[in-house]
Amino acid sequence: MPYSELLAPFHFLPETYVVIDTETTGLFEGDVAPDPVTLGVVRIDKGKVLSRHEFKIRSTRSYTHNAQSVHSIASRTAHEFPKLSESWPAICELTDSTYVVAYNALFDWRVLVAAGEASDLPPLKPHGVFCAQRAAQPWAMANGLECTERGPTLDAVSKFLGLSSDARHSAIGDAFLAHQVIATLRARFKGAIDI
Repeated sequence: MPYSELLAPFHFLPETYVVIDTETTGLFEGDVAPDPVTLGVVRIDKGKVLSRHEFKIRSTRSYTHNAQSVHSIASRTAHEFPKLSESWPAICELTDSTYVVAYNALFDWRVLVAAGEASDLPPLKPHGVFCAQRAAQPWAMANGLECTERGPTLDAVSKFLGLSSDARHSAIGDAFLAHQVIATLRARFKGAIDI
């Protein structure tokens, strides 16, 4: 693959980490975060999936039309999901003292942290947070993939790599697809340096 040397950031991820993704009520409005509606968490060790978790989270905000068209979760349905506080201990157990990877960490991690703060919950304590979108940006640009200011979309990279998911635009489906993208990019970098 051309420009695989630009994938070095993926090579330096630890062997064990979790990949997260959220579906939300919409986008940020200035500094105000949308509510998470679902959170997907995929635990990875040495490239293998150890477990998958999806948390449904009660929303207090109205959805934007675009958000509902993306994830197809009705607003009235989300109002009946469990409160975030009910899932928070399990979320902390999965994310604390490990590395958290989000394809678009500038969005997903900020949404999760803001939701915890809004509910007066204890802060999450990961070892670090890795943004796959930012890390892939130089490689994607060199290969002619369309990029926003944050980098290439998950759709663009997964299509370029020939990867797909049966559960696109669900939190767990996108977290798993992000894992597949990361594993593929790590392997491509390793292949480049082993030559």
